[in-house]
Amino acid sequence: MFNTKKSSNSTKTRTVQNSGAINNITQGTAIEGTVQSDSDIRIDGTLKGNLNCRGKVIIGEHGMINGIVYCENAVIEGKLIGELHVNDALQVSATGVVDGQVNTAHLSISPGAQFNGTCHMGKDPEALQSGKQGQMDEELIEIEPIPVYSS
Repeated sequence: MFNTKKSSNSTKTRTVQNSGAINNITQGTAIEGTVQSDSDIRIDGTLKGNLNCRGKVIIGEHGMINGIVYCENAVIEGKLIGELHVNDALQVSATGVVDGQVNTAHLSISPGAQFNGTCHMGKDPEALQSGKQGQMDEELIEIEPIPVYSS
């Protein structure tokens, strides 16, 4: 009735789907090393090292990352020192501080945020992921001076 025959060569593969859960590194927690996450992650503590995330990275107001971050989207409310490679959208809030190199497709910086470093923008996610800025679509905008009239 039931087939109980098992192949000696068979391998079971378990697929873990993103349940929408958010990983948390809470305030008062310090991690040194590389963190890999298949879902969103929120950092309210300190990470010294690299972070590879397939979802959104949120650095909370008291959080700090000193290292290299690769992610799909990011919200910076705390501090990032190093490199940030975002495939889609980066938002730096009013309390956010970014010191270093940023690669992203879309960028939003709120008034009051601190941004010190370089930013390369483009729409090629593979170039963003690999850090090959030369392959990204960069658009130069020429700004003409606005005449000032005095009365």
